[in-house]
Amino acid sequence: MNIRYRSVSVARGFTLIELVVVLLILGLTLAAVAPAFAARRDQATDRAVDAIAMLLKTARNTALETAVPTAVTIDPASARVWVRADALKNPLDTSFTIALPIGTEYSAASPRVRFIFDPRGGATVDTLMVSSARGRWTVTVDSWTGDVIVAPVAVGAGNRAL
Repeated sequence: MNIRYRSVSVARGFTLIELVVVLLILGLTLAAVAPAFAARRDQATDRAVDAIAMLLKTARNTALETAVPTAVTIDPASARVWVRADALKNPLDTSFTIALPIGTEYSAASPRVRFIFDPRGGATVDTLMVSSARGRWTVTVDSWTGDVIVAPVAVGAGNRAL
């Protein structure tokens, strides 16, 4: 009894269905992750936006702690900032310039942007736009709570990034 075993050739590679499933999974993963990367600011813009946001948060906290209205005025063209809080015992009135990273600029609808924080937490608000090659972001304040809001601006046909 001589039984010969024939070797069965083993196919190497992937089937078409396996390739399609892998490509589908990769496509879905990319579609889920891409918006997060598209809205990502570069580090220079991060620093510019964070500087303004921190300044506004500090002004709000000053108004709440001292029970005195605190105003922040920003000149987008020169990046000059004025902070003013009128208190009888400890007046605060200062002016300085925030250095802008290369390729980043501030803009607004008016020549000067003004945020006034009242001692109860509310605010009189305006909007400052921070632009770079990677996109635009608005910095504003919620008028009821005084919370600082930083949001990306959607890029459309009539609104393209600088």
